Amino acid sequence: MPQPAAHAISPGIYAFEDFGHLDPRRFPIKGSNIIFEWKYLNPAPGVYDWSGIDSWLQTEAGWGLPSGMGITTYSGICCGGNMVPHWVYVEHPSARLTCDQGWTIPKTWDATYQAAYGEFIQALAARYDGDPRLAWVEMGVGTFGETHPTDADFQACAIAAGLTSDLWVQAVESITDLYANAFQRTPLLLQMASVFQHDTERRQFADYAASRGIGLKHNGMLPDNDGVVYDNPAYSFYQAGAFDLMNKWGDRVPIGWESYDYLITGLTGTPAKRSLKCALHATSKPQLAGFKGSTGMPRSASKGNHAPSEPSLAQLPPPSARITASAANCRSPSGVAKRSTPSAAQPCQRWRTCLLYTSPSPRDS
Repeated sequence: MPQPAAHAISPGIYAFEDFGHLDPRRFPIKGSNIIFEWKYLNPAPGVYDWSGIDSWLQTEAGWGLPSGMGITTYSGICCGGNMVPHWVYVEHPSARLTCDQGWTIPKTWDATYQAAYGEFIQALAARYDGDPRLAWVEMGVGTFGETHPTDADFQACAIAAGLTSDLWVQAVESITDLYANAFQRTPLLLQMASVFQHDTERRQFADYAASRGIGLKHNGMLPDNDGVVYDNPAYSFYQAGAFDLMNKWGDRVPIGWESYDYLITGLTGTPAKRSLKCALHATSKPQLAGFKGSTGMPRSASKGNHAPSEPSLAQLPPPSARITASAANCRSPSGVAKRSTPSAAQPCQRWRTCLLYTSPSPRDS
């Protein structure tokens, strides 16, 4: 039976955790991006709480903005750790890895874990696949949803539990299949910058995902960095760098990347940078009614204090002509009514992540 055609991603900047609701008439954003944890969405076997996702999508659509959504099952030492529902470990003890001081890591390469996770992914897709408010879904694979299984601190624990480089690649590909088989219309993204033991893993699981029409996303991208391009065919890591995979597949699948203010060099003090970072003034993070998703520090950020070092929105100069031209491409999706925008400047978090997506090719049917 032919599969329904996937809808294309609208390329542009997607603001991470846009609780302040940036005005797309002032900031060159295409949409927003939010992360949800499995344990809050699936609190009991066969029981699902979609209120947080529904609330977020409805609010963003009211501003005429599509939203990208990510799923995470483990948020690292910094940001909450285990995000797998407790009932999964009760029913499937082998799905849990316990490391030093009782620290829990989901055993994502375990067959029983993947079976329980697969049921959740099927339910998620049954509700949201093809939803016009949803621009794309970041597949939740490992830590922060990315392609490494755990923090560096617990690497040895995972190895002692039997995880190898080959087994990790198999796990990433198996979880990729779970998402690809469930989501037939909404575009998917693999967050493929990180690896477990070897960069060659990236080449294997990124090639596999892209061969299924799934987009590739680089989290924490720097303007210049080592180990992102391997162009010597004699080298074992040939074409295993993150940029290598983006170059290889960029004309066939969606390509995205993610960055933060402290990763972007040479732009300090410029209006363009302040607009990209949403002015970086510190604000509180209002809680969305019914929302239980991630509201902590961004996945690549440190836990240090961030002093507000730049002016508020009201103190910023008007956007440059280049930014205004970019913002002109931000349109409401078809069929979504745009809510009137408050006249007051809207707050945003200092640690803004911006995502730029290109090559909006639908997945092959």
